[in-house]
Amino acid sequence: MFLRTKGFLPAPESAYSIACAIDEALKCNEQGVEKVIAFNVSGHGFIDMEGYTEVLGFESETMQKAAAKA
Repeated sequence: MFLRTKGFLPAPESAYSIACAIDEALKCNEQGVEKVIAFNVSGHGFIDMEGYTEVLGFESETMQKAAAKA
């Protein structure tokens, strides 16, 4: 979701923080509560693309272009 909407691929460690913040925002929305929700994104996940590909079963356009050049 972050990659599509923000153009940023979070590192796997940061993805947990983002998921927790989204869950908390959805819970607040359901309860009609307003909160400030802070979370940390410690790095990008572009180094982890091979792992993402193995686990999620997809390849990014960047990876496809790189493979085509090789």
